[in-house]
Amino acid sequence: MKNRKSIVLLLLLLFVACNKDLEVKPRTTLLSSEAPSKPALILSGMYALLGSGGPSAGGLYGTNLQLFADLLAGENYVSWSGTFGQYRQVRNKNMVASNSIISATWRKAFIAINTANTLLELPNASDSIYKAHSYFVRGIIHFELVRLFARDYNIATANDEIGIPIILKSTADYESIKFESRATVAQVYTQILADLSKAEQLMPETNEDFLSKPALQAFIARVYLQMKDYSKALDYSNIAIGNSDISIIPLTQDFNTDAKGTRLFVIDQTQNNNTGTTNDGLTTFYGCDPEIPGSAGRGDVSINTAFRGRYETTDTRRSILIYDGTCNKASRRSGKWRDPYKNIPIIRLAEMHLTRAECNFRLGSSIGASPETDIALIRTRANATAIVGSVTLDGILNERELELAFEGHRIHDFRRTNKYYYTAFDDNDVPTDSSFYTEDKFVMPIPQVEINSNPSLVQNSYY
Repeated sequence: MKNRKSIVLLLLLLFVACNKDLEVKPRTTLLSSEAPSKPALILSGMYALLGSGGPSAGGLYGTNLQLFADLLAGENYVSWSGTFGQYRQVRNKNMVASNSIISATWRKAFIAINTANTLLELPNASDSIYKAHSYFVRGIIHFELVRLFARDYNIATANDEIGIPIILKSTADYESIKFESRATVAQVYTQILADLSKAEQLMPETNEDFLSKPALQAFIARVYLQMKDYSKALDYSNIAIGNSDISIIPLTQDFNTDAKGTRLFVIDQTQNNNTGTTNDGLTTFYGCDPEIPGSAGRGDVSINTAFRGRYETTDTRRSILIYDGTCNKASRRSGKWRDPYKNIPIIRLAEMHLTRAECNFRLGSSIGASPETDIALIRTRANATAIVGSVTLDGILNERELELAFEGHRIHDFRRTNKYYYTAFDDNDVPTDSSFYTEDKFVMPIPQVEINSNPSLVQNSYY
């Protein structure tokens, strides 16, 4: 194999044939020549990619897609006390293009995209269900990448801002690599919505294997909310709620369980396929609970005392989902990630109620329910006191922070709402300077190894 590596060459890991000098085929790979006869196996592998691996393997959902978003907006929220300097760079906003964990995440994401493209192109995978899953995965991974590696979507500038490469064809060998340049942010979002729309059209109403139609519609709501298209985000969040056939139940049934609860989309974690229990994974980084096997982890992410104080003392999100760890870095931990072998919720029904509440408030409407009703639903379940009178936009956004904490929403919500934090104070503790989360330092660098290999890629201006 050629020594030269590239963004696309690394997409081949699941499908490229072994070196002719090797006679033993790895059990975890599939030859490209075998792919046409095994669409179901590729489908399973595609979803396994979303929830496997850790730092060196570029874990997606289950590690870095959530952790990056938390660390990037970690002020008055979380701190990093681990030995992985790559994550400390993210928390301190002094990232470098040679950061190996950022590079691994980029590679893993494009491997997932390549897997989706491979499945779409198989002649024996004409069944619409395969295509629905493939369009879905391709759409959401492009979405996650553009949110991290490009400036936030702004309708006034999206046609000028550079996004990420859009990859719509599979690569089975080195000779077929096409070095794509970075499309604009607007072009990437157009492709994301096109893929998710195709997935919605093809997905059967009753499908529950890997993905349900309400979960898909919830992802579309998430995309429109990031685009600040509140009308469409409202429509899809309301549709997802109505089609989900579930209702809000006790919060403890959303985490550290394999029960459906109010989770619309989860990533399966098993003894054989998980994000890790020693040096990677949400449980390892967030958890420190020796009562659960595999959860007495590194405890690298500590929850800020002031953030915990924002929950009322009766709020179960404080008493159950934040706890004092007992490992060698004993401090406050997120109880959402106690068990490494339980499914990881990616979209929960609560998010859709919060999205619907925000969009209804911004639009002055009450489609599906009033903002007050949706917020009351969330707070009542958490045993928080009722809000007297009308809710405010700040109140809704605050509830979103509290409910969705440590689930990978923070930086994206802060960029979308143009939030800032104070960085300097005078002798009287009066703020003198601030930093907005829309600034370029909150955008991740394109991995330098990819730029070195692909002459069409350009670096983000901050780096």
